[in-house]
Amino acid sequence: MSFKQFLTTSAALYFAATTAFADEDQKMNEAGISIDGYFGIEYDKQMYTDSDPFESTSIIGNVLLSYKTNDWTIGIGKELDEDLENNETFSRDAYFLISNGQLTLTYGRTYDAGNLFADDFSTMSDLSTITDVARLDWELTSNHHLAVSYDLDDDDKDLKFGYQGELKNIGAIPKLILVGALMFEGEDSWRSDEGAFAVTAEFNKLALQVAYHSEDPFRSDDDDPDEDYLIGLYRWVSDNMMIGGTIELDEDLNREKDYGLFVNYNMNNGSQYRFEYTRESFSTQLEIGLIIPFGKQPSAGPRQWAREFQPYFTDF
Repeated sequence: MSFKQFLTTSAALYFAATTAFADEDQKMNEAGISIDGYFGIEYDKQMYTDSDPFESTSIIGNVLLSYKTNDWTIGIGKELDEDLENNETFSRDAYFLISNGQLTLTYGRTYDAGNLFADDFSTMSDLSTITDVARLDWELTSNHHLAVSYDLDDDDKDLKFGYQGELKNIGAIPKLILVGALMFEGEDSWRSDEGAFAVTAEFNKLALQVAYHSEDPFRSDDDDPDEDYLIGLYRWVSDNMMIGGTIELDEDLNREKDYGLFVNYNMNNGSQYRFEYTRESFSTQLEIGLIIPFGKQPSAGPRQWAREFQPYFTDF
């Protein structure tokens, strides 16, 4: 699919997703039934120094059908992912959730707790995986979110923890955003296997970010694990557009050749266009995407969608 075809398809998807449930939404809400989620389209082109380029266009989404009564919510949902370029559909089973107050329990095939950090975060490795999990999310307050998940896959059995929070008016910093994720392998005995953390200071229309990733953050098996550091700078150039860039440092804090450039454009109905260009040692990658939310967007854990559309973990 060419870039022109991508634009045509995204326009058609935008119209369909924003009108599909408009007529029935109010009636369903009065009955306690809700259909929420998002649709999106992503164009991805990867170019390598020693092999042919790879190009794909994918339709992505997450649809949740739920019923709410008093403080309880029960629902069934499904992740969607279809590669139009290569005529390939990634089949994913449904997930189920039950929520009461600040707690949400999810079971099935969806994102694990690692996605509170990020999915495909610039040039840095991430801990986010779509797999068969049991996941518990706890919204401590509107500014603090904890999650823990256990991988039900026969081969992995990983235990993951995620956190995202905001602190306001810390000294001269109006807003401080903290995120982190830890993974513990459970094949033989529980041990730390991977971790990622990020701190972002937001100053009016400017944000500065420092992120860290380690293959063994607590040195369980390796006294000298692979480590990466990332520095990010983001700026709002208007009420609807944000631009940003990242550079990656090695474990000795020497600048590597890896970097990323971002542009996010937020439309008034909550939809977002995203442009990302990343360069690594042996490859460059261009991603362009459109994400279109619909419904009420409940705070249930697996609904932490499209983290790559939120490059420093805040609502844009």
